[in-house]
This record gives sequence, C-alpha cells and structure tokens, in this order.
Amino acid sequence: PTPTKAVENPKVKIISPAVGTMIDAGDSITVIADLTHSQDLHEYGVRLSTGSTIYMERTFHSHTDSTRLIMGWRAPSTLHHVDVKIEVEATDHENRKGSAAVSLHVHG
Repeated sequence: PTPTKAVENPKVKIISPAVGTMIDAGDSITVIADLTHSQDLHEYGVRLSTGSTIYMERTFHSHTDSTRLIMGWRAPSTLHHVDVKIEVEATDHENRKGSAAVSLHVHG
C-alpha cells in the first residue's frame, strides 16, 4: 500500500506590519497576511492585544485554499509606550491550526 501523506497545518505569513514597527497613538496601520492550505481553510482571524486587553478581534469564514487578510486598525489615543501583539490564525475543517504573530510599539 502507498502511504498517505499527512495533511499539514494551514500556513500563515504576516506581510505587514514588520516586526518592531513603531507608530504613534492615534495612527492607523494596515495588517496584511497571506493564509494558505493544501485543503480548504475554514476560519481565519486577527487579534491585536496588549497582555489581557484585546483592542481588535475579527473572525472570517472561508472555503478556499488561500486568501489574503487586509485589515485596518487605528491605535487608540490612550495607548502610551506599549507593545501591541498582532496574531493571525487559520483553521481548516479538521481543526488543524496555523498562526503567526508580530509585535509593534505604540508611542504616546
């Protein structure tokens, strides 16, 4: 018998912003990520947070093997000298997950 090739987890690559990007409070950024899978994706989403505070979280539904996430975010003017973690995650129909994360710094 021919061995069955294992299905890999979805792949996530954050294109923008770059690791260590610095912005001022009140500025806007665009999060861009490419998500791919050898089979169909099921859900994907983005979360921006500092520690336990979530500033933005969005989830989307997909039935394609690749997609590009493009999402804008305006840093609250109340943020001062804090690192914001950007996480992008993709899940397939078998609940296999892939993710990527970068951090940026918000000046006050």
